[in-house]
Amino acid sequence: MTESKSKSKENHPMVAVVVAIVTAVAGGGFFVNLFDIFERGAPSGNRNQNVPAVTQFVTAKTRILLADLTGEWRFSKGDEMRWSQREFDDSDWGSMKVPGAWKGSGLGKYDGFAWYRRAFAIDERVGDRPVFLDLERIDDVDEVFINGVRVGGKGQFPPDYLSAWNWNRIYRIPNGLVDESGDNIIAVRVFDAEQGGRIVRGNISLFTTDLPQPLVDLAGEWSFRIGDDMEWKNSVTDESEFKPIPVPLAWDAVGYRDYDGFAWYRTHFDALPVAADESLTLILGQIDDTDEVFLNGAMIGETGDRERAKRDDETNYYRQWRRYEFSASQLEASNVIAVRVFDRGGIGGLYSGPVGIMRSSDYAAYRAMIEESKKRDFGDVIDWLLGRS
Repeated sequence: MTESKSKSKENHPMVAVVVAIVTAVAGGGFFVNLFDIFERGAPSGNRNQNVPAVTQFVTAKTRILLADLTGEWRFSKGDEMRWSQREFDDSDWGSMKVPGAWKGSGLGKYDGFAWYRRAFAIDERVGDRPVFLDLERIDDVDEVFINGVRVGGKGQFPPDYLSAWNWNRIYRIPNGLVDESGDNIIAVRVFDAEQGGRIVRGNISLFTTDLPQPLVDLAGEWSFRIGDDMEWKNSVTDESEFKPIPVPLAWDAVGYRDYDGFAWYRTHFDALPVAADESLTLILGQIDDTDEVFLNGAMIGETGDRERAKRDDETNYYRQWRRYEFSASQLEASNVIAVRVFDRGGIGGLYSGPVGIMRSSDYAAYRAMIEESKKRDFGDVIDWLLGRS
């Protein structure tokens, strides 16, 4: 599979704006996120196939800002891992506006390694709530450190270079890593291969949320194979012929354009901190078109009838949200989720998040809070459209 870097594909049809405005005003309380329409496209399948869906268990409306990180950062070309450390003295570095491109900042057409650093303090106590860092898009590969500790990264650095320019960067920071009483240091290592690097755009920030969070967030790289073999549901399966694929994302975006038929996804995760009698919920977002889901070889749920998985059918399985309850007693020390997907027409695959496992009680609270956050009156909608909320 190859990944195109044709950034000209990020074009958004004006019809999406009209649909978003009309639905937001007249949708009977259901508020459409315009960003999601731009990024994922309308459900008809006319979405930008190079752009993955938003994957986090947090919505824009439920974010609580901790620190605004837009503006001037310290910046240096080159690559030294000691630059990730909290105590490193970067006082002789230059500056770079974030978000912003290297081009036009005196670097010319520089391609290669560079580092960003910035001190920050948070605006309120976090307690047990999760903390997230939002860097939106980075061109091409990144590795991020908070107070010297690596918290995430996307893409692959040379020599096995793999661009991730079109991935959203939202990283969850380990509990207790951010000092709530003083300054902290964020360091971002970036590699750009062509067209000038940058932290691309957006409201670069640190945020928290009151929403319940998953026991494990399953968004990311899964194993994928077209074809159909029921042996692929088992915990122990030869995955040598499987290929890595981002989830959630339509498989058409990563080399399987217009493929219709069966395909399988597999992912692994470790033991979870739950009691054996707890009820858990696997959340798989939206799948195009039908699916059967297996945990450690046992089926835990399915959606759809392959004979009715058609675009002109009133069933429209690809619009349905997938959530499957199961008992924690089915978990093992090492676990495998296998998803058998059948697609008939249009795009295919696990195309929309979020994707993860929650306690069923947390999931119920999560859904209730999400629905409450969507309730906006006409004045709220106008404020949002004018950028005032």
